[in-house]
Amino acid sequence: MPVSWGTLASGVAIGATAVVLHNHFPLLRGGPYLPFSYRCFGLPKQCFRFGKQCCHEELLPVFATFKSLFTKGHNSESQLCIYSNGEKVLDIYGCPADNNDYDSHTLQIVFSCTKVVTAVVVALLVDRGLLNYNDPICKHWPEFAAYDENKSSITVADVLQHQAGLAVLPRNAYLTKEMLSDRELLSTFL
Repeated sequence: MPVSWGTLASGVAIGATAVVLHNHFPLLRGGPYLPFSYRCFGLPKQCFRFGKQCCHEELLPVFATFKSLFTKGHNSESQLCIYSNGEKVLDIYGCPADNNDYDSHTLQIVFSCTKVVTAVVVALLVDRGLLNYNDPICKHWPEFAAYDENKSSITVADVLQHQAGLAVLPRNAYLTKEMLSDRELLSTFL
């Protein structure tokens, strides 16, 4: 069933709000505490600049909602890019006016926003019979349990429910910035 631009715009605005509210540490530049700090401490409101690389006319209300989140103090830096049928239909960003280093190509912290996408993709794979929630991870990723037999019983459901026990690095692990970008090294910790 095709989704109308109006419906998409409403959904995106809600989705953007969720992303915006979680995208940066709120106290660094204000976040949801900005209006309170204005009232209590008489701080001047922050000025923002916005970039619009691409915006179909039907999505202008999304851009307006996006901008309003900044002026209401809910955000300090954010981006939103939407593709429809392979075409970029919206590409916008906002940041403090004095931040000349931020634009639509700046890497963005998204915290837990990928959880929804992961859940939908896994549900599609299950629906298509390509994956089962009760499958051991090592059925699809044999190397996962190659060095630790205890991990051979961890299932897809365990990982999705954060019950696999993988969130903790070894106590003696010391990771440098370079090590954090080394996928091979990080996979050994899993």
